[in-house]
Amino acid sequence: MPGMTVPELKKDLSDARGNVSAVARKHGVDWSTINKRVQESPVLQQVLRDARESMLDNAESKLYSKALEGDTTCLTFFLRTQGRHRGYVDRTELVGDPDGTQPIVIKWGGNETDSD
Repeated sequence: MPGMTVPELKKDLSDARGNVSAVARKHGVDWSTINKRVQESPVLQQVLRDARESMLDNAESKLYSKALEGDTTCLTFFLRTQGRHRGYVDRTELVGDPDGTQPIVIKWGGNETDSD
């Protein structure tokens, strides 16, 4: 099929920023056909990885810019994902007594529940 050479697929994958479905539509084939060609070619695999990493880099840059502008949603997301080591998390992990000799007391809505 014309347009399915490795050099052409390299360009198409780069232009489509790693969107395999978009490349498949361009060539009038199913997504799985392009995916199979990618899996068979280390060169195309690398192009796909590079395109997706570039897209991720761009999205991270945009997120960071919006966070610096004061966008509350972006700030919150950024801190929850990048500030976890500083305590910005959505959950609290409870670690029980290592030797199992102490009961764990959970306070929920004013009620205490003992767990053994």
